[in-house]
Amino acid sequence: MHNAQTLPTRETRLPHTTYHPRPRTMVIAFIALCILVSYLFLRSVQSFAFPPLICANLLRQADYQQILATTTEQQLPPVTQITSDLIPGQLSTFVQVSHPDDPRHLLDAYVYTCSQQGQTSQSTLLPVFQLHDLIQGTASITQAHSLSIGQLDTTLPTDTNLLMQPGQQTMYREYRWQNGAFIQVPFPALFPVLSRAEAQQLQAQANAGTILPWSDPLKTAASLAQNLLHWSADSTHIHLIHQSAGEAELTLTEEKPSCELDVTLQRLIQTDEHGLWFVTSAFSPGLTLPHNNLDMATSSPLTLSGTLDQAGTPARQSTPTALLFDHTLTHLAVLNTEAITIQPNGGFTGTLHFTNDLPGQPSLLLLAFTTSRSGQQTTRLLLTNVLLS
Repeated sequence: MHNAQTLPTRETRLPHTTYHPRPRTMVIAFIALCILVSYLFLRSVQSFAFPPLICANLLRQADYQQILATTTEQQLPPVTQITSDLIPGQLSTFVQVSHPDDPRHLLDAYVYTCSQQGQTSQSTLLPVFQLHDLIQGTASITQAHSLSIGQLDTTLPTDTNLLMQPGQQTMYREYRWQNGAFIQVPFPALFPVLSRAEAQQLQAQANAGTILPWSDPLKTAASLAQNLLHWSADSTHIHLIHQSAGEAELTLTEEKPSCELDVTLQRLIQTDEHGLWFVTSAFSPGLTLPHNNLDMATSSPLTLSGTLDQAGTPARQSTPTALLFDHTLTHLAVLNTEAITIQPNGGFTGTLHFTNDLPGQPSLLLLAFTTSRSGQQTTRLLLTNVLLS
């Protein structure tokens, strides 16, 4: 008779066994885990780096000569420059096309960037700037990460050209990337030049050893008074209020007629001790003109509004005058004689009609309010930049 199988009871326990993995198994598992983590990390990095990499390659490898063949008759291969200086955080291609066989030496300028909606979508070139047929044109990227475009001013009289330096015969426009587009912007200088390109040229001359009056803020202010405002040197006085390494504040006064100007100058191009000084603000106390749309290119008529502190004399007794200067700081005719109207409370409005044959021309507006009281004339002035389209 077979013995019955004895089942374990509570009093009878199975022997306890513990599993210990081998060292080789642990090493293999650790390596596999590292490979998995590395793979996931690389996938996450590629998801961000892949589109910019595709766009960069597209910008570099694009055949711009073929792309532009349908829009312009090219005499020379385009000159291209891949840059990150024009559009913040994004690469773009700056393209120039010259036409040397044309007696006008025309230049076309373009800027291309790359557009891609997602990882799997195809990258495409996107033109974001273009100007054609610039006579004796120039195009460059400035130190301020803007685009400088120059073209010969063909409206200048022949006798005027003979008295000017070559740089003065060129009108320069400056464009900056704002809100998804290149927008023309004014250079903040009021004097001695109205464009960044000309200011850079003056600075280059100074660095090459040319002695220029703009190396001293007092001499720059004196030149403003005598050459632009036509004040007498004998009746002009300058009082320096404050000067730092990059900015100077002073007061310009004239005896007859009595006039006081608060003037600010800055080293706009080069900020060290060799930097030239440029007038960035000039106005009489009590005279204000909000910029509003003056920073945008404006066609005729130019409208403006501001306030004139009465300063003990009713504002309506002041005689207003408005003058426009072109990019060479030469008078540009205002077609209507009574362009400014003064309100009893000191507010004033103006509508200036003018003729401008150079779209986007950097210009200067001078407002003057002259008051006669007790046989004495007092004039208050204000200078500001305008862009004329």
